[in-house]
Amino acid sequence: MTVTFGELAYDVAGPGTGDGLPILDDRGQARATADELARLGGGAVPRRGTVLPYDAQRSYDGVARPTTLRTAVVADGRARATFLLDLGGRLWSLVVDGREVLHQPTPLQVGNLALRNAWFAGGTEWNLGFTGHWPLTCAPVHAGVVGTPHGQVLRLWEYERMLGLVWRIDALVRDGTLYVHPVLANPHDHDVAVYWWSNSAVPLHDGSRVLVAAADAWHYDDTRTLSLVAVPGEPDQTYPGRVPGAADHFFRVAAADRHRPWICAVDEAGEGFGQASSARLMGRKLFRWGTSRGGRRWQEWLAPAGGPGYLEVQAGLAATQLEHLPLPARERWEWTEAYGRVAVAGAHGPWDAAVDAGRDAIDAMAPHLADTDALLAAHRDAPVDVRAQAGRWGALEVVAGHLPAEAATPFGEPGPEQQPWLALVRDGRLPLGDPPAPVTGPAWRRRLATAE
Repeated sequence: MTVTFGELAYDVAGPGTGDGLPILDDRGQARATADELARLGGGAVPRRGTVLPYDAQRSYDGVARPTTLRTAVVADGRARATFLLDLGGRLWSLVVDGREVLHQPTPLQVGNLALRNAWFAGGTEWNLGFTGHWPLTCAPVHAGVVGTPHGQVLRLWEYERMLGLVWRIDALVRDGTLYVHPVLANPHDHDVAVYWWSNSAVPLHDGSRVLVAAADAWHYDDTRTLSLVAVPGEPDQTYPGRVPGAADHFFRVAAADRHRPWICAVDEAGEGFGQASSARLMGRKLFRWGTSRGGRRWQEWLAPAGGPGYLEVQAGLAATQLEHLPLPARERWEWTEAYGRVAVAGAHGPWDAAVDAGRDAIDAMAPHLADTDALLAAHRDAPVDVRAQAGRWGALEVVAGHLPAEAATPFGEPGPEQQPWLALVRDGRLPLGDPPAPVTGPAWRRRLATAE
């Protein structure tokens, strides 16, 4: 297996850039009521109410232009996975045995759908933060390579400023399957309310079916009402290309499959995309735009050149995206996800039989999930050979002593944007002049309280 770094030429309408105006509110993102949290019973905690210190990314005009995007490619003889280093480390393409299993719109079209505004459809997005597409979805990430007995591993990382955590994933390909290993470590003396969902866009056809080991699901739509519904239901909700309304389905994964949760999205022939994980990533979700006029219009906007459209199959730390879980002080969560191509015999048969067939297909797709999880955990702290750099806010936090210096996730030195805060750390005062870019958190408040 090899990791290579290069560039991808693509037509891009955006992405949005920051305009310097901080986001003070939570942009009206959905949140669970106390009653809903009690019904879910997942031990969830309230989330933050602001996107600070990020600014809005809304400087885009919708005009597609030829653009060069930095990439990292992980490949073996059967599979090739392409990650976009300038756009949140998104997994943009996964080709297995000559077939693309993810959806890529043409052009890449930015719209106002994320916490900071700018968001685009396609590939697999790694969401850390709170309900909504994460703040770094249109921002660059650091990248490098780690050596292991099974070849090179791609490492992606960045400092997520809203929660004060380091976001990172390690990725490798084995026997035609992509394995990614996220690590979330809380360096603070207080708990942090976290949210993680891995969102995969896959092609949508009239006969597309989503398979998951579940008999019911929490249904959530534009009424913002959480209700428990049967799966597959009436009409059959597992055929998203045949249902008019847009909605989320958060599946309640069967107890027998919680040691290795999984989900598939297959076409009329039973072939398509499969995803599985270790037990930590327990949630599974289907999102569909629906076949009504509004849903079709969203698909046309996000993929202007047409095509079959897409649906999203997702995996998260909690049962739903309305929940945020407490990552305890000084603790670490990590898990491994597998992505690949599946062929599900009997995918369009009766539900229970189709689920059994889906489980067998996942077994065939991801035979190395457990030992790859152990391999990547063993190399978690290995130093990285840095190949691409991104923001320097993590470097400032390390210099300030708010974040430990790690050879596994280095951030370089603070840059020009961080200099006023660096002066506060070193000299105990902010320099006169224009206001600096914002920072947040109790450690910075304590420094400001004692500054000149």
